[in-house]
Amino acid sequence: MANNVLTVGNAKIISLHDTVIPSRMTDFIPGTKPGDWKKYPKEVDEKGFARKPMNIAAFLVITPKQKVLVDAGIGPVPFPSSPDLVGSMLGRLKRTGVQPEDIDMVFATHVHLDHMGWCAVLDGNKLTRTFPRAKYVVPQTDWDSLFNPKAVYKRRPKDTSDQGMEIMSWSKPLAERMAIFGNIEHTTEDGQNITPELKVMDTPGHTPGHQSVLLSSKGERIFFPGDAMHFPVQLDVPERIVGADVHPKLGARTRSRVSKWMEKEGVMVASCHFPAPGFGHVVRGKGRRYWQPLKPK
Repeated sequence: MANNVLTVGNAKIISLHDTVIPSRMTDFIPGTKPGDWKKYPKEVDEKGFARKPMNIAAFLVITPKQKVLVDAGIGPVPFPSSPDLVGSMLGRLKRTGVQPEDIDMVFATHVHLDHMGWCAVLDGNKLTRTFPRAKYVVPQTDWDSLFNPKAVYKRRPKDTSDQGMEIMSWSKPLAERMAIFGNIEHTTEDGQNITPELKVMDTPGHTPGHQSVLLSSKGERIFFPGDAMHFPVQLDVPERIVGADVHPKLGARTRSRVSKWMEKEGVMVASCHFPAPGFGHVVRGKGRRYWQPLKPK
């Protein structure tokens, strides 16, 4: 079986790499200096750059009755902060033998562009729904944050990042295109099932309504954290503030809670931003918590 394919119970999980973003940890986690990362020489270089660029990926979940995309990559349109950056996920999807029209559902863990980019594509004046049969599912609070932001951000006015809000704003044009097509549903509750196998878990902070996903099948589980964290090194320092988080303090609390939970549960993890294919476990050793990638078979 290919390294980017994993079987969990009756489900098959396929990691679909879209692109990578070179990242400087001292920018991603403001207030830190290169020297603050000396403890992690395998993850961060002497200039403060992550030794492996941030992966952007989606996961195709194939169950006996449905094909679900967990997140939808950065898409074919250049990313605002990286004008040369476009994705290749759609071609990788097709090479698995699954066509866009075969997808039954796309679940976005949150409404950032690098998680919804392939949902609706504008080519000149032509607007195309990439997955024509799919139901799009997004967290209700995130959707509201794009179309009625004052109602959302006033809940935590003292814990709101201008940078995080700006990144959210990049998504509104795409969300408006998705709204034209309709067939959009919203998750509202922690623990809500979006399929018999997939359950959402509230992990807010990076965005106001961010949700992760837990798949359970035949006694086996795999957890999709989305952007609850972006780099493996964060597992050991989850309390460090991330500039891209809309609610930075809440994001830090969520990272701490999720990191501890993944370690305690020993659950398989499918991370869209950890080095491809993103499968592995959170373990503790040598006085720290770290990422243990799944070994290729």
